[in-house]
Amino acid sequence: MQYHNLYYRLPKSLVAKTLGKAVYEADFDKTAKEREHILLFYSKHDFKTTQEAYPKIKRSTLLNWQKKYAEYGIEGLVCGSRSPKRKRQSQISKEVKDFILAYRNIHGNIHKDEIKPHLDEFCKKENIKTVSISSIGRIIRTLKNQGLFDNAVKYRLSGKTGNLCQVKTKKVDKERRGKYNPKNPGDLVQADSVHLFIDGKKRYVINAIDLAGRLAFSRQYERLTSQNAQDFFERLKEFYPFKIKRIQTDNGSEFDGYANDYLKANNLTHFWNYPRSPKSNAFIERFNRTFKEQFVYRNEDFLVDCDEANEKIQDYLFWYNTKRYHRGLNYQIPLIYTQTLLNNKMSNML
Repeated sequence: MQYHNLYYRLPKSLVAKTLGKAVYEADFDKTAKEREHILLFYSKHDFKTTQEAYPKIKRSTLLNWQKKYAEYGIEGLVCGSRSPKRKRQSQISKEVKDFILAYRNIHGNIHKDEIKPHLDEFCKKENIKTVSISSIGRIIRTLKNQGLFDNAVKYRLSGKTGNLCQVKTKKVDKERRGKYNPKNPGDLVQADSVHLFIDGKKRYVINAIDLAGRLAFSRQYERLTSQNAQDFFERLKEFYPFKIKRIQTDNGSEFDGYANDYLKANNLTHFWNYPRSPKSNAFIERFNRTFKEQFVYRNEDFLVDCDEANEKIQDYLFWYNTKRYHRGLNYQIPLIYTQTLLNNKMSNML
């Protein structure tokens, strides 16, 4: 069952209008002060000197300002409304607006491009003029600002009170990486989860890799929860021979809750990926593929039991970090390359 809120409004639009009005009034107040300054200059000099200083000002304009300034003071110099006295009226028929309103209320948040063919069919049947797609968009925006669309709202039954409560989605501001580029080990570590299906059972591996030195860390869990992600970050902190400053993840729920609280408590910056942008987490995505090809597909018999799987993973990580020549590091070993970066950092500090 769906419940509809018939008093839906757009608070962002109201805020934007209020801010626009404030800026508009501030500009007019600034204009009035500039005009007063010109009038004071004109009162001390003749018109020729004033015109040389302000070539765009005409004598008739100055006389008009003088008259208003003498009668109303500086308020008389404030610009009036610049909107036209006769505004253009919409030529769109009421039948078209009613059709769009009814169609959106029936089919929900349908796009203007999808409404267009049905509107054309309706207009042809009723022998009225149809409108363009952009006009449909303007009509939708106007109707939305007027609060005429039915807004579907989710409700849940409270187990504590037995009452229906509206489910409100809490919007969380997430910090994004943007154009930040790491330079030293620990500046940025990317983490992601890999979902496995072994012998009819689900298993989950959380991987992490340091972008500077490519040191990798992995651990398998039976469930993908924020508590397990917190455990992973605790182990990751102990594993790396350097201090972690920033961690980048996707928007999975396992990296929220306990895991995100742990990162905040330890002063670690948590970068979230932009939605539907796996390329922004490219390093860990590539390691996930390498991890599957070099480890998972060759050790599936040991991955059902997490304790046994984690022992095998540690053996693989030892080889990956200390023996494997990494093509992304110009065929250097991650641990040796990381140590070189740390030594260079220390020498630059001395």
